[in-house]
Amino acid sequence: SLHDALPISRLVAILEELRAALAGGDTILDDFSYADIAMSFVVDFVKPAPLRSRGPATERIWAEPGLEARFGDLVKWRDRVMNRYSN
Repeated sequence: SLHDALPISRLVAILEELRAALAGGDTILDDFSYADIAMSFVVDFVKPAPLRSRGPATERIWAEPGLEARFGDLVKWRDRVMNRYSN
């Protein structure tokens, strides 16, 4: 499994740290930075980003069942950041 290299408990801890760092804001630091880009890729383990997904098979392989309900706010954050800054 792709997740064998990163235990789910560690992924959950990282996602909780991300949530705390955002503190309801749109960026991790004061302005959009590499930190936001890097963490957007971590959120792909919850649910692959539409722009990076290669279809349902990708989502089944990459996504971790159960985490989307718990970290749906971070998926929405990632999608919002990608839409705002990808152009």
